Amino acid sequence: MSFENNKKPVFSLILPLAAGAVSLSDTIESVLRQTFKDFELIIMNASSPSPVLSHEQAKAAEDSRVRVLTAESSMSSGRQEGGNVSPVSCRNAGLLAASGDYILYISSGDLLLPHALGTIYDRAIAPRHPDIVLFGLISADSEEDVVASSYPAGFYKRETLEKGVFPYMICDRRKKFYSACFPPSLHNRAISRRLLLRHYCREVRIVREEAHSFIHECLYFADSAYLIEDPLYILSGLSRPNDFDPSFFESNRLLYDYLNERLGKYAVLSGQLPLLKTHLLEKAVSNAALHPDGPAAAASFIEAAVSDTFALSDIKKTDLPLHERGFVSLLKSGHYGMAMRMVKK
Repeated sequence: MSFENNKKPVFSLILPLAAGAVSLSDTIESVLRQTFKDFELIIMNASSPSPVLSHEQAKAAEDSRVRVLTAESSMSSGRQEGGNVSPVSCRNAGLLAASGDYILYISSGDLLLPHALGTIYDRAIAPRHPDIVLFGLISADSEEDVVASSYPAGFYKRETLEKGVFPYMICDRRKKFYSACFPPSLHNRAISRRLLLRHYCREVRIVREEAHSFIHECLYFADSAYLIEDPLYILSGLSRPNDFDPSFFESNRLLYDYLNERLGKYAVLSGQLPLLKTHLLEKAVSNAALHPDGPAAAASFIEAAVSDTFALSDIKKTDLPLHERGFVSLLKSGHYGMAMRMVKK
């Protein structure tokens, strides 16, 4: 199938270019080297003033499948301090500009294996046309560090999803805490544009863990899914900042409130949300441990952040596994330093 002979591509790959992003050369080349050619690559410039885009603009001039766009006035409600468009707004702008049947989000520094799109198309889309295709990820740090689902590969119709997936979609109580049946990553899925346009994230202030804001909802409303065990995407780690971020607590609170509003009314999911809330708290406390002024400042920051954002009173410790029960107990009793050491990586 040739993109030149087909006005609407099978895939739209959306690549946000945030302020201070690493070079996109390798990421772009990994897309252009795909054995399956029927795609478009939308590079979304998310910052103001614009970073240097000469390489990306040159690629767009050479290859009609590459477009460089800027998320600006129409997404102004999602602007962050300094004039930059938020990550969620940037991806939303890319989605609205896309024309492909399936959407894939990629990040700067990450790589698609050369056969990735071909594998997704040949195994899943051509024979089944599922709403969502999920596939494995691999860390660039270790070729053996593969993130994949523990579920069998193959086609999942709606009935199968309802019985065997949705009860464990966000948190699977049968396994290690927060071991979701389909790993909650932004990058391990191709989603039908039709489905994503109905269930993309509306809360543009979320800046961390934003994959949760739409992947669970999209899966819950999908009529079918196809799982491919093979790792097709390489995570570089460059797109996942590991610095202290004072907005982490507030962003995770916004994320939880958004998910609770969108999914809390469904009984099969509502019982999983308190576990997710604890996970988001752990993530925020772990980030606070990176406070540049040391552990004492970090503990003080956690105390204020917990008080200002997350309500601990609605987390029932009896609903939590032992480790998480201890973590919440430490927060509720004001032992913030000990809670921080408990989750510090």
